[in-house]
Amino acid sequence: MAKVQYGINWVASLDSTHVVTAGHKELRVWDISSGGTANCERVLQGHQGIVHFALHLRCPGPLLGHLVSGGDHTLRLWDLGTAGEEVHCTQSIEVPGKYPAVACGLELQDGNVATGGGDGKIRLWNIGNQQMTQVLASHQDACSTLAQMADGRLVSGGDDGMIMVWDIHTGSCTNTLVGHRADVRCIIYLKNGWLLSGSKDGVMWLWDGQLGSQYKWEGHRDCIHHLLQLPSGDVLSCGGYQDRTLRLWDVSAKDPTREKATFQGHRDAVLCMVALENGRLVSVGNDSTMRMWNISEALQIHNSASSTGCLYLPTASLWHALLTCTVH
Repeated sequence: MAKVQYGINWVASLDSTHVVTAGHKELRVWDISSGGTANCERVLQGHQGIVHFALHLRCPGPLLGHLVSGGDHTLRLWDLGTAGEEVHCTQSIEVPGKYPAVACGLELQDGNVATGGGDGKIRLWNIGNQQMTQVLASHQDACSTLAQMADGRLVSGGDDGMIMVWDIHTGSCTNTLVGHRADVRCIIYLKNGWLLSGSKDGVMWLWDGQLGSQYKWEGHRDCIHHLLQLPSGDVLSCGGYQDRTLRLWDVSAKDPTREKATFQGHRDAVLCMVALENGRLVSVGNDSTMRMWNISEALQIHNSASSTGCLYLPTASLWHALLTCTVH
C-alpha cells in the first residue's frame, strides 16, 4: 500500500513494471517490479491544481511513449526519456472553458487526444502541433468521461445524466442514450461491441452495439468512478465513499446478478484501476493509497468455490509485504 499526501485520482501503466499516478498538482512514476513495495522514481510537477488523468500514448508516431496529463486549465506533454533522466514537460496547452476545463481525456485511434470539460464540450487535439482541431458542443453540464468504439465513433458521458454518441468526422451526434438518472462518471467499450456505463447513483447500464437493447445493473451503494475490462472478459467496477469496493462482474450473460467477487481494503472512494500484464491490478483512491490485487488468484478461487459464503484472499499490496482483503 503506497501512500501520498493527497488523494490519487488516476493510475495508468507505463510498462510491465511501472505505473504513473495523478494527484494534486503532480504526477508520480512508480517502480512496482518487486511486487511488495513501490519505489517513487520521479515526480512530475507543473500543474497548478488537480490532475484528472494521465495518458501513456501508444499510437505509432513521434509521440509514442510520451505522457499527456490534464488538469486545471492545461494539457501537458511529458517526455519520459529513460530511467534516471530528468523528466521535462515539453508542451503546455491552455484549454478554454469552465473549470475544470480538462475533466477527462482519451487517446483516439488516430493518435490525437479528446478531452471533456466543465462546460460540457468535447475538444479534439493534435498534441504534436498544439492545435485544437474540433469542438463538439454536447452536454448541458460537465463532460466527465469519454470512450471510443471500434468503428471510430466517440462516446461521451456527462453530469447531465446523458450519454451521447458522435461521428467525429462530421461533428454530429448520432445517438443519445437515456437511462441514467445521475451523473455519468465512466464508460467503456467492451470486446463484444457493447458499451458499459456507470453513474453517481451506483447504477450501471449495458448497451448493445446497435445502441438499442439495454440492461440495468445494480450492486454498488455509491458512485461508480471507473470501469475496466480484464483480458478474461470480466469487468471491474469501483465505488465511492460509502462503498469503497472493487467488484468483479461476468458480463457475458448480461445478467446483473453475475457478480464474481467484491474486493475490500480502501478506506475511501476508489477512483481508478489499471490491469497489469502479470494478472494483477492496481487501484488508487481518495484514501491516498495505491493497492495491488491478485485478480487471477481471485478468479481461480471463484471458479473452484461454491456460489455462497465469504472468501478470504491474501493480496499483495504495494507498500507492505501482505494485505488481507475480503472477497465475497
